[in-house]
Amino acid sequence: MKNICSFILNENKFLNLEKLFESTILFKSIISRQLSILEKAGCFSHLIIHDDIETIAKYDIDNLTCLCDNDFAADFIKGFDLVIISHGDMPLIESEIIKDAINCHKDGSITVLTNYDRIIKSDCEGSIFILDSKLFNKFLLSSSDIYDFAKEHKKLTIIEADTSFCARIFDNLSLMEIKEAARQKTLYSHCENGVIFEAFDGVIIDDDSIIEEGATILPGTIIKGNSYIKSGAVIGPNSNITDTIIGNFSEIKATYCEKSSIGDNVKIGPFCNIRPDCKISDNVKMGDFVEIKNSQIGENTAVAHLTYVGDSDVGSGVNFGCGTVTVNYDGINKHRTKIGNNVFIGCNTNFIAPVEIEDNTFIAAGSTITKDVPEGAFAIARARQENKPDYAKKFLKK
Repeated sequence: MKNICSFILNENKFLNLEKLFESTILFKSIISRQLSILEKAGCFSHLIIHDDIETIAKYDIDNLTCLCDNDFAADFIKGFDLVIISHGDMPLIESEIIKDAINCHKDGSITVLTNYDRIIKSDCEGSIFILDSKLFNKFLLSSSDIYDFAKEHKKLTIIEADTSFCARIFDNLSLMEIKEAARQKTLYSHCENGVIFEAFDGVIIDDDSIIEEGATILPGTIIKGNSYIKSGAVIGPNSNITDTIIGNFSEIKATYCEKSSIGDNVKIGPFCNIRPDCKISDNVKMGDFVEIKNSQIGENTAVAHLTYVGDSDVGSGVNFGCGTVTVNYDGINKHRTKIGNNVFIGCNTNFIAPVEIEDNTFIAAGSTITKDVPEGAFAIARARQENKPDYAKKFLKK
């Protein structure tokens, strides 16, 4: 297998260093997206020449080396068989097309990936070039740019790519057009694989996310990172899923989920927030305005609404009444709450962590629980009501 590196040209006045590293397409920076595509084609080392090495260093992208001149570049490519020359402003390049071009490349030749219009005009600008490392050294020593160098070379292999492949970013409008093209391409790909969409409106899916056939994605849904949506799941409308696994036939309505795992047949939302490091087991139900953080929720548990569960281990078959809070922070440290199986929690209950509620217990509404509750116990922790006759008029406005 050939050892391949890439040489990224950064000659775009609009797409300056900051935009190259910070502007995003489907949630990846322009440069990271391109490097990811090149790596899928078998190219794992990348070089960019720029005099602002300190600025590039702060972004710290794996396998990307910044050098200040061609002499250093010549040393960098030693040990590589092929060099791919691409542009930092071409984020729609496709790994499969590059892979095919590498397989077609002939020793001593320059392989040019370009579109039909440029072939007709004999204009290689905006194309991608593949050449042997020895030939690349000659290019570095020459005073020519890569386009003139390619034209002067006797052995050219030209491969036609579609127009979108060669699309470049020149201004804000072209950047938006490329973002939309990438979004549409990803959505069409999921459609072809059996994912169901009611409409594409507002749907953005990271191309690293996986969605199984038979899942439904509703408008306004954003799916990012290494998320995995299983068959039968319904996501949206207006949900935001990041690095999260969603189980079969679960419904996630108008909810944020981040770096968590959600089981099968779970119903969440609307207006819930599943924060990182949560594990939601099968058949759980969560209503509106529920927030879960760094917690495990057991099977068949119901968290109806207006509840915060943080740093907690919750068993199965638990019922949370409205307004329940696990009070996990004492101002200095976070503490965990442990709730067993088949626990009934009345409305407006506060659990002052660390505290353990054992199986088959009942917590009366309005309680503030500061002590462990043993199995089978009924816990009530609230002040007795006292009525003062005719005393209200002192506080009521006349």
